[in-house]
Parts: sequence; structure tokens; C-alpha cells
Amino acid sequence: AGNIHTRLGQLCEPRARQLYANATGYDVHIPPASVFHPTIPWARCTPDGIIATDPDHLVQIKCVGYFVGRAWKYELPIEIEAQCQWEMFVTGAKRDDLGPISNQ
Repeated sequence: AGNIHTRLGQLCEPRARQLYANATGYDVHIPPASVFHPTIPWARCTPDGIIATDPDHLVQIKCVGYFVGRAWKYELPIEIEAQCQWEMFVTGAKRDDLGPISNQ
């Protein structure tokens, strides 16, 4: 169910996705539902975005605060790396962009 921090992240996600799209020039498609692995029925994920012109290119949006954003400059948390790798495994994507959006 999450907490206040996850809820705030969810509320900020559409704007953060738009900032990513504006900065990169990519048209980001939002999957309407979970994506399932083609041969492993229990393997699923919910990418924050897929580049419309390149389905092998995912986007993971993380809205973090100042101190978390500073820490992520030097070391990405293992659970975030695992989430990106899982999404790439499930979808078969070759790339998953991740960028913390913070008030740095």
C-alpha cells in the first residue's frame, strides 16, 4: 500500500516523466497495464515508460528528495538496479533509463 513518501512519488511521477521527455526529446508511452514475459507467465513488471519509437528502451522514473538525490550521484541503490534489470528481463528491453528527479 505504500506510505506518504510513495504517494508523493506517484503524484510527482507524471511531471517527472514529462521533464524527462522534454530533456531527451523522446515520446514516452505509459503502459496501460503490467507487462508479462512472453514465456514465463508469473514474470511481470510495470515500467514507468516505454519510448514510443523504440520498445527496447524503457524509462524508470524516481522522484526523490535532496539528500537521496545527492547520495544517488555516487551510488545507485541495489534495489533500484535490480528493478531496472528485472524490467529489462521481463520486456526484453536493451536499455532502461533512470534518473533521480530531485530538488538539487
